[in-house]
Amino acid sequence: MGEVVANTASRLVPLLVLIAVVFGSLIVLSLALRYRVRRDVSARPARRLPSAADAAPGDVLSVLGRSFSVLQVETLSAPEGPATWCVLDSDDGPGRTMLLRDLSLAIHFPGCGDAPEGPFPERIERHGRAYERVGEPQQLGQGLRVARYRDEAGRWLAVEERGGEAVLWRGKEIPVEGVRILQE
Repeated sequence: MGEVVANTASRLVPLLVLIAVVFGSLIVLSLALRYRVRRDVSARPARRLPSAADAAPGDVLSVLGRSFSVLQVETLSAPEGPATWCVLDSDDGPGRTMLLRDLSLAIHFPGCGDAPEGPFPERIERHGRAYERVGEPQQLGQGLRVARYRDEAGRWLAVEERGGEAVLWRGKEIPVEGVRILQE
């Protein structure tokens, strides 16, 4: 019986050595490939993606998957920090988007309606909600003035006034990742 075991073991030893060599070679090849890929990736210069806060007129901006043409871009000094106010247009209708320059907040205003009476009131009552003005109205370029309002639930209103005509925009906070430049 001992002779049968010794004979079988002597046949298995070369097979075990062959399996160890194959697996060892695969491990060495995978480590070499990993090293080469890392070296190639680190040698390539990093490509900087344009920030949505750097949008310019003529760009195409994607807001939560909807494409808009950027008609006008203005700088807004909000209480939260410097911001970009984008006047947008698409086949589905106009819109407005405000992005803080540090990309900590994005607000999209897809719908508009009738503006309240009077020049930028402190408080606006709409549909059973009370919106308080955030900061002072801002004078932007081309005769455009904007005031933003917020309620307790995080919904926003913006009143835009241009040439004596005022428009009320309804909006909400959106993820900053949901706003990006599609085409420059």
